Formats: sequence, structure tokens, C-alpha cells
Amino acid sequence: MVFSILKTRDNLSDNEANYEASLRLATAWAWKERGAVCFYFDDESIEVPELGRVQLFAYEQRPGENHKCFARALSMFDYRGGDQAGGTKWGGELFSYPDAVTNNEQGLPRDLAGRRRLLFNGPNIFLPPGIWRFTAELTIDPPGNTELLIEWGHGYDVSDYTTPITKPGRYEISLEKKWSDLHPADFRVSLMIPALEGSFEFHGGLLTRLKQP
Repeated sequence: MVFSILKTRDNLSDNEANYEASLRLATAWAWKERGAVCFYFDDESIEVPELGRVQLFAYEQRPGENHKCFARALSMFDYRGGDQAGGTKWGGELFSYPDAVTNNEQGLPRDLAGRRRLLFNGPNIFLPPGIWRFTAELTIDPPGNTELLIEWGHGYDVSDYTTPITKPGRYEISLEKKWSDLHPADFRVSLMIPALEGSFEFHGGLLTRLKQP
């Protein structure tokens, strides 16, 4: 609902709406975990200290609004999800590909050939404090030996892993990072050795929040 309201009200792209909605939702999550009184959008009314009971605004989705694909990227904020043991799927369409004309080419391999460079990153969705794991799947057909740098975190504060790739195949990569404050998540993969040929396809991944030790 937050995604749909912001997208429609402010005429945002899907990625912009995810960014703005996640900032608000992650902030609310952090406040709730620090002990703030919590109410939900489908409560009929709320009791505000020193003000009394307030009837809530009923939001109705407008005809033609269909943002479910991108809004699902925020499913970890759905209170009905309990502890979100199953995690949240982030599809490849949420990520940015610097060499691509469009980010939404699903199921199509992308060209690996070229200089050392960033292959893709994203989705720049805010996460609240906690330990977050991202498990990604990547199909790659390297030109002989190549090397990838995988990073998970925000800005320069990342967990990273460098791995040689010598055989074509579908690979699973999992990294964990502790968020100490609200930050937009960035999972990025870079080519570290120039390639004359080859291709790759990013299949997205699964976001899960780990219990604090």
C-alpha cells in the first residue's frame, strides 16, 4: 500500500517508489523495535496519547494500479509475514545494469565481454538495523578464467568476496552484513579481469534477516 500511494501520488518510477517506500517502512520498523507504539493500516482507529481515538483514513487502490511485482520486493515489511522465515525474493528486474538499455530484460543473457567494470547492482531498498543475508543466483559462461568481485552492504561498508570462475554454470552466492542503522541495500557484482567474450544472467536472490546472536 505504501508503495502504491507514493508511486501514484508523486508520479514515481517503480524503483523510485521502492526507494521512498522502503525508507518509510524501515524507519517504522526500527522505531517499533525500539519500543514505539505500533498501529497498522487496516486498524479501524488508533488511540493517540493525549488526543484520544482517531478514525483512520481508508485507502482504496485506484483502477489501473497494478504494482504487485515491484511491491513484493517490500514484503519483509508486511506484518502478516511473521518472522519472514521464508525470506523476500528480489528479482533481477529490481537491479541496475550499467551496460543495458533497459533493466527489465528477463531471461536474457547479457554480454560479459569488455573491460573491468560493474556488471550490476541494486536494488537500493532501505533495510532497518539487523543482520541481513542475501543469497543470489548467477549463470555465467566465462571466456576461460575470469574473476568476480561480489559485494553486499551499503556504500563502502560491505561484506565482499572475490572468486575465480573457470567453468560455465549456475552459481549461488551468499553474503551476510550487519546494518547498524537505516541504509539502502546494495548487492553488486563486478568483473575484475577484462573478457573478450562470454555472457552472464542474474536470476535475482533471496533476502533474509538473521536472528541476533
